[in-house]
Amino acid sequence: MKHALSTGPTPPLSLYPDQAFVRAKTLIELGLIPFSPSTLHRKIEAGTFPVPVSISANITAFRWGDIKEWLADP
Repeated sequence: MKHALSTGPTPPLSLYPDQAFVRAKTLIELGLIPFSPSTLHRKIEAGTFPVPVSISANITAFRWGDIKEWLADP
């Protein structure tokens, strides 16, 4: 038996709290950032994009509040 994590459409990002986490892949797929994963990595290293948070040994994500702030003034 397969279980679904969600039973309906994904709510708009504007409804997510600032503490919510969003993965880089999601940012790119939704078109929220207009660059490739390698450019994203360079921008993080250069300090021109928010630094992701380590959620586990193999997973990093960005705080939604940091991304909203960056989107307001890239």
